[in-house]
Amino acid sequence: MTPTLSAYGISFESLLQVPDGDLPDNDTARVLLWEMAEYNFRCNLISLHHQIRRPDVTPSIGEERLAAALSTNPDSSGIFDFDHTSATNGLASPVPQARILVLRPLRRLMQCWTGDRPPILDSNDPSTSNAYIATLESAIATYFCQTFFNQFGCVPSIPFSLHPVSG
Repeated sequence: MTPTLSAYGISFESLLQVPDGDLPDNDTARVLLWEMAEYNFRCNLISLHHQIRRPDVTPSIGEERLAAALSTNPDSSGIFDFDHTSATNGLASPVPQARILVLRPLRRLMQCWTGDRPPILDSNDPSTSNAYIATLESAIATYFCQTFFNQFGCVPSIPFSLHPVSG
């Protein structure tokens, strides 16, 4: 999978120097913005993980859980291997049963972190009910955002979906 930025020949430096009248079309701009937000979320999660990983969790176990939490594709070659075709998968999926496949690895990752977690994050409940998924998702998002803010003094990026433009 080729990331969109490089596929369009765009580097982060070039994003700051776009000549007048040479902007990408709206659909391309939406994809580029989605991709930058996805990179930001992944970098935020990685930074937080490295900042608050419990000392009794070996780096290899921590990295294994981090990779599992960020995997969007079973054939992926790494935590930054994604593209816009997966923009409605995982946490951005409209289907709760698809989101739980990412929420469980995130819960396992967060179990490696220091500090007080909501009790639902310390359980390994296999439930797949929509109510449970919503509760787990809320706990993960709240815990991630608050913990990131506590550590770094700013809000993190969170995943969002990229829906096709209609009409």
